[in-house]
Amino acid sequence: MHEIIYPLSFDSAILNRSCFRINPVNVEQVKKAFEKYSNQSNIFIDTKIDASNKDLDNLLQKLGFHKVCMQIQLFLPNSRYLVDSSSIEPLEVLKMNSAEIHRHCNNFLYDRFSLDPRIPKVQRDDLYTTWIKNTLANSSILKVSRDANFISFKTNLDSLKLDLTSVLDKGKGIGSILLQDIQSYASQHNFKKIEVLTETENIAAVQFYLKNRFEVDRFYSCFHYIR
Repeated sequence: MHEIIYPLSFDSAILNRSCFRINPVNVEQVKKAFEKYSNQSNIFIDTKIDASNKDLDNLLQKLGFHKVCMQIQLFLPNSRYLVDSSSIEPLEVLKMNSAEIHRHCNNFLYDRFSLDPRIPKVQRDDLYTTWIKNTLANSSILKVSRDANFISFKTNLDSLKLDLTSVLDKGKGIGSILLQDIQSYASQHNFKKIEVLTETENIAAVQFYLKNRFEVDRFYSCFHYIR
């Protein structure tokens, strides 16, 4: 059987426990794969499933997983791009000082780690601080920015997937400008759509993407197993 549980080295280093991710296929495969982990201690397993899959939802809860949040996937098709006439070249590396990174870290309030009360805030802050630093320094993750505001994204075949969106200067329309920069880049390079995943609890983010013509694609249920 193909292994559907795999380790997460980044999360393990931050959370100080063995961390894994499970990619559910069906009920029987999850039962079988989970057997060797069920008696382990100091362990963290995360997973997400289609929100309509009640059989997997019920199984995960019976196994001791806690439903932490719902996530919504949205997309913007190329027919809805707002394209700037100028050529846009995203940054590969974006430099910020520690104070700016700290402010960005505090900008993420509705992620699944913040919504799980069993994860200490200091670990959640360490995770996001490290994630932001790595993103800014990683040349394979593209970034658009206006001053200290930025959106990072990755390319995947014919689509772009937004990674981190963080606007410090709120209420000035900067987020929409950054999205237009990405749309211009996507249009120039013939990407058919732009995708993003966020928590439904993050109402401001969901409204932001809908305001910018994104369409709802699907919903996921996110689970954490902590022991």
